[in-house]
Amino acid sequence: MHNSIIGFIIFSLISLTVSSETYKLDPAHSRIEFKVKHLVFSNVMGVFKSYEGTLDFDTKTMTASNVWAKIDVKSIDTFESTGDRDKHLKGSDFFNVDKYPFMEFKGSKVEVGKDKKKGKVFGNLTLHGVTKPVTIDVT
Repeated sequence: MHNSIIGFIIFSLISLTVSSETYKLDPAHSRIEFKVKHLVFSNVMGVFKSYEGTLDFDTKTMTASNVWAKIDVKSIDTFESTGDRDKHLKGSDFFNVDKYPFMEFKGSKVEVGKDKKKGKVFGNLTLHGVTKPVTIDVT
């Protein structure tokens, strides 16, 4: 009986101190977009339409952990009406989606901006079979 009471007290204290929640990326309320310099003078913009991800975020301390995202590279859309650019990007010259259909990001650190609306996520991005550290600006 004594152990049960101590266990209950410890569990209650842990429950009170943990304020982190897991959030899932919701495609209806999020967007994965990019902008790439093209021919020195212009930019090509695009999105990835299919992805999933999670974020553990503590609203009390404004800290995050366990940031993860998996992006379906085949879902790229650069808004070019014929689709030729997207077809080329999916091919072996660029993404090679037949061999590498997904890219994956695993975050290691999150910095929340002073205005609490923007920040940076630091982590590793695996793309085309290669993993490298990246910093992603988020809103």
